[in-house]
Amino acid sequence: MSAFGVNVLAIGLGGIFIAAFTTAALDFTGVLTATLFAIAGWMIIPARRKHLIKEFEQKIAKLNDDLAALLRAKFEEQLGRYEGQLLEVVAPYERFLETERAKLEGGLESMRKAEREVAVLERRVADTFPEQPRSETGAGRIAVQD
Repeated sequence: MSAFGVNVLAIGLGGIFIAAFTTAALDFTGVLTATLFAIAGWMIIPARRKHLIKEFEQKIAKLNDDLAALLRAKFEEQLGRYEGQLLEVVAPYERFLETERAKLEGGLESMRKAEREVAVLERRVADTFPEQPRSETGAGRIAVQD
C-alpha cells in the first residue's frame, strides 16, 4: 500500500511539473523526477518491509521466551504447592508407621531378651538335672505339644 502511495505521488509530481513548465527541458526533469520517486518506492519499501518483518520475528521470539519462562516458573510454583499439600496429607500416616515400627522393634527386643532368658534357664535346668537314662516303657517321659 505504501509503495502504491509513493508511486502515485511520483506520478502526481511528474504531472505537476509537466503542467507547470511547458518547456521540453522541464518536461524531461519532471519525468525524470517521477521516475526517481517510482524507483525509490520500489526499492525502499521492500527493504523497509524486510526490516520490519525481522523486527517482528525478533519480538515474537522474545515474547515466546518470556512466556516459556513465565509458564515454567508458575508450573514449578504450583508443583511445589502440590508437593507441600501431599506431604501434609501423608504426614499422619508417616507418624503412625513410625510409632508402629517403634512398637515392633520394642516387641522384637523383648522377644530376643526372652529367648536369651529361656536359653539361660535351659542351661541351668540341664546343669541342675543331668539327663538320666530313659526306660523303654516311656515312663517319666514328658509329652510336648505344639
